[in-house]
Amino acid sequence: MKIKKTEPQKPPRMVLYGEHKIGKSSFAANSIKPLFIQTEDGLDNLSVDAFDKAKSFEEVKEQLRDVAREDHTFKTLVIDSLDWLERLIWKKICAENNVAQIGDVPYGGGYKLALNLWQEFINALDYINETKQMMIILLAHSKITKFEDPTRQNYDRFSLDLQDKASGLILQWCDIIAFANEQVIVTEKKEGFGTTIKAKDTGIRMLNVNKKAAYEAGNRYGLEDCKLNFSEFWNQIKDKVKVKKNETLVKGDV
Repeated sequence: MKIKKTEPQKPPRMVLYGEHKIGKSSFAANSIKPLFIQTEDGLDNLSVDAFDKAKSFEEVKEQLRDVAREDHTFKTLVIDSLDWLERLIWKKICAENNVAQIGDVPYGGGYKLALNLWQEFINALDYINETKQMMIILLAHSKITKFEDPTRQNYDRFSLDLQDKASGLILQWCDIIAFANEQVIVTEKKEGFGTTIKAKDTGIRMLNVNKKAAYEAGNRYGLEDCKLNFSEFWNQIKDKVKVKKNETLVKGDV
């Protein structure tokens, strides 16, 4: 039998989501030679290389084609953000089907068409990830959803602010699912016949890459949760990923 030990041969594909203004764009801006594709306004206070804000899904596709075809020295491709990209996808479907809202397409057909466009987007990212050896960072906002757990009582948790099936497609595709939040210390104090629970913000922003009941997260590299800082994140992963081109995402880039 011809058996060999497999090793990661491509840079990581990552989705990073969290609440507004938590520092997602700043994290990506400090990655290795990033290039941003914008679908929303959010880079006003950051100095980064970026395309003009895309106003349609076709513009996003054209920008992805430029990244794939042109010679350049960028090492990370950042999409900012997925939830605004979803709006462009829905806008295209509504225009092509002559409806006001995606839910107006009969029998849920609008969301099925949206998944086809999401798959086109993912295929383009895969091509760039492999041929250009670029790390992919997808930014998204979070929402609170009810998680139906078949083994215990249902509970609320943070998830991507996307339509459920689109979110599932992205989460399945990524190598790293990261949730960004501010670290909170919860204390309990007995007072009389009751207990007072207090939460105190620490000011420390965290990059959570391991699944917990409160949020969706996970990774394929055995990473630990760390501060929301690209250097700390990269110090964990840089020796776990081997790529085809020595000049791309090599040790010492950060």
